[in-house]
Amino acid sequence: MPDETATPQNREPIYRTIRLLLLFDLLLGLALLVVAGPLWGLPSLQIAGGILALIGGGLYLFFGRLAAQARRKES
Repeated sequence: MPDETATPQNREPIYRTIRLLLLFDLLLGLALLVVAGPLWGLPSLQIAGGILALIGGGLYLFFGRLAAQARRKES
C-alpha cells in the first residue's frame, strides 16, 4: 500500500530546484536588460530581457507563496 503522507511542497527538492531555476531566469533577464542595450546595441534583446525578468520574477513569487501556503497548512 502506498504511503499517503506526502512531503510538504516547500520541502520537496523539485520545488527548491524550480525556485532556483526561476531565480536564475530572473537574474539572466535583468542582466540582458542592463547589458544588451549599452554594450551590444540590441534594444530588442533588452526588451526580451525585461520580459524574461518579469515572467521569471512573477513565477518565483508564485512558487514562494505556494510554499508558504503549504507551510501554513502543515502547522
